[in-house]
Amino acid sequence: MAERLIGRYREWAVLSRGWNSNRLFQIHGIRSVGKSKFVEEFLKFKEDSKEAYVKVLLIKVRNVSGLRGIGLALFTALDLTAPQDDSIWAETICSAVTRKEHTDIIVVFDDAENILEGQDAEEFKSFCKCLIDNCRNIKIIITTSTEVIFEDIGDECLELLIPPLSPTDSEALLRRYAPSVDFGQHLATIVKLCEGLPLVITMVASELSGTESDASSLTVAEMSLALQSCRLEALSQFMYAREERLDAIYGTFLKRLPESMQTKLATIGYMPGTFTLSHVREMVDDPTDEESMDTTITPLMRRHFLKQDDITQRYDIQGILRNCIDDLFETVKESPEVKQRFCFLFARIMTKIGSMLTTSEYADALCQYNQEQQNFRKLLTNVELVYSNEDMYCLFMEVAVRASNVIQQFMGADGFEFYQALTVLSSRLNKKLDEACIHLCYGGALTNVKGNMREGEAKYRLAIQYLENLADDPTISPSGCYHGLNQDRRYHLACSYQRMGWNLFIQGRTKESIVYLEKAFDLENELKMYTDELILATLMSLGITHNLSENMSVALRYHKEALRRRKHLYKTPKDPEGEKNPAIGSCYNNMGLTYRKMDCKEETLYLLSKITGNKKENQGPTKVYRNISHQCRKCSFRNGKTPGGLGNVTGCK
Repeated sequence: MAERLIGRYREWAVLSRGWNSNRLFQIHGIRSVGKSKFVEEFLKFKEDSKEAYVKVLLIKVRNVSGLRGIGLALFTALDLTAPQDDSIWAETICSAVTRKEHTDIIVVFDDAENILEGQDAEEFKSFCKCLIDNCRNIKIIITTSTEVIFEDIGDECLELLIPPLSPTDSEALLRRYAPSVDFGQHLATIVKLCEGLPLVITMVASELSGTESDASSLTVAEMSLALQSCRLEALSQFMYAREERLDAIYGTFLKRLPESMQTKLATIGYMPGTFTLSHVREMVDDPTDEESMDTTITPLMRRHFLKQDDITQRYDIQGILRNCIDDLFETVKESPEVKQRFCFLFARIMTKIGSMLTTSEYADALCQYNQEQQNFRKLLTNVELVYSNEDMYCLFMEVAVRASNVIQQFMGADGFEFYQALTVLSSRLNKKLDEACIHLCYGGALTNVKGNMREGEAKYRLAIQYLENLADDPTISPSGCYHGLNQDRRYHLACSYQRMGWNLFIQGRTKESIVYLEKAFDLENELKMYTDELILATLMSLGITHNLSENMSVALRYHKEALRRRKHLYKTPKDPEGEKNPAIGSCYNNMGLTYRKMDCKEETLYLLSKITGNKKENQGPTKVYRNISHQCRKCSFRNGKTPGGLGNVTGCK
């Protein structure tokens, strides 16, 4: 133990004694006191000791959005796909954990103070209780700066306070990180002013052990004077004055950086989420510069301004430092050049993820979204559209149109704000075609996210009106749009018809729905969209709509054609039959429901076997398994045997 972590002997002993008799562990203390490091070393010790087969699932709570983000992160850590139905997430996670009965699963919710202090606190605690109650092989560790009582798990919860290091331990840690430094008469002063915070101690040691070529390194005397300018240990708002808080001390360290490094750190700090080396290159350097690691990342890592996640290999800035950067380098962070670099970088990443969501790379797209969601949120909400030049306007239009699936599936209220702002801007610039496309995206969000069919229909009708009048209105020209929309008007009109048809179908206006869907299908065929996602969605919509209208043979024809084309689209060397994309499961589900309605029992059972047989391999969330299974349970299948094929519709009973 002594070799692993200095100064945590008592806490280590308490946690070790209570490890077998407790299921939930709350590790709390002030920020920057080393809670996460303590847990990391303790779990490494458990893994190395071979007491049991241990799997650690580390969830960085402050990097995800609310309880939903925690759930998505857990699914990723467990190599699972999140079901579309949020209500069964906890059940699905518990089932996955329970199946690993010979493995001790340790879930670490790191830096959980935000959710424990927010509106999701009770729901989060209930979720933890659900895991504890249903999974005997699970333990939960929560690190937080806020002490919280878990009323329903009190007898299985161990509360452990991590205090600042003692002066003796602080000195030992300082000497470990700066073994060659002669502190002389300044040692006691430096140790005292570090206030037992490991992060501050390591930063001090890093500055004092810098090389001769490092112009920002301080002498021991200079460090002593710098630390005496304000106190280090100050995190609690109700206990200390503003000038005594830790962020003021971090500000002192930030100001000691060379000016060029200050600019780079401030520019990186414009990214609110975690980032990679390639992100840094694009934000502060030439994207092709192979020396960015040496010129930017390594110097900042050495000073502990940056940290790297061992699993994702992504970098982050310590939270208090981010606040200091905002205060000290606001001019750099808010410069148009920095904003533009940020927007171009994450707009490109978002549109790439949008294109991946409709392919066999669905799971990878979800993983990438989880890593970038904080940066995407800032892209949509923290960038003032009114300042935009023509290039920036085109960029926002690219995001609105090419990443509409990302915005609508994941961004929630942020997406609505983005669409509203872009609608105003396109109208102000008199770009009618752009405005029509934004109405189309906005209508999709209202329909699919808010479930507001009437408002969604109104937006679709505005888009259709613009597009249908485009050829006849001399004031509307294709040049009145950003470059990405300079394509055949029929494409946008087909998209409008298709979405309007689906909206009307949801409202129960089936006959009107079929009219619009068939208009869309005619245009899509004119444009030869064999495997375009638009025509595939239209085929499925037509099948579902005709099913509801009792046109069963027509519905089945559309569903079969959608399945055939999607399987052709999703073929990969690893999946030569194109069966693993979640959309294939939806096709089987739709066909199964049609056969069920036709009372074709053998065909329905066959589709059930197709779905359940591929369930474990399916790379995207889908609830079709439950739907078709529910329908099939109502059937009395002949001898319980699965037929070899779909057979002929004429053979149905």
